[in-house]
Amino acid sequence: MSDGIGDAITTADDASVRIDQLKADPQFMDRIKAGDPAAFAKHTKLWRIQHGMTPTPQPPQHSGDVMEQMQGRALHLAEQHQEQLLDTGIGPEGVYQYMNSRPIPLAEKEFHEREIRRLKSDPEWVKKYLAGNLEARDTMRRHTVGSVMRTGTIDEIRQWEIAHYGKAIS
Repeated sequence: MSDGIGDAITTADDASVRIDQLKADPQFMDRIKAGDPAAFAKHTKLWRIQHGMTPTPQPPQHSGDVMEQMQGRALHLAEQHQEQLLDTGIGPEGVYQYMNSRPIPLAEKEFHEREIRRLKSDPEWVKKYLAGNLEARDTMRRHTVGSVMRTGTIDEIRQWEIAHYGKAIS
């Protein structure tokens, strides 16, 4: 894909680099803010390449294409979610357990819910959170993840572990 400057963008990495360059270009960003269709089209094509798609949408030829596109989007969203969780400090094991619906003990869920209430009642912490403090946001994300995980009995947790690890680990 030519972006008008002569460079052909064909890989996700090249598209990411070019998008970053365009975001740093005040003239291009002014065009985006003004609703310039050509600037939007350029960004959209780069975004599609960056996310593993063709530069322009392709109509599906049969139901298999539709399923492939749906699965590709679902996989991409899951990968993005994993990266976001890893960025908050949840380790790979915790992300695996969350993404694969490992049940947790009720006491663990209640701990995360209490921590969320405690943090929300602390005016200084709320101020940091609302100001965009990354540590505060990561802390809230970790507790939110813990608070939305499903609870299970010890037997259900062991069954999940055996199904996923081949043995009970807790």
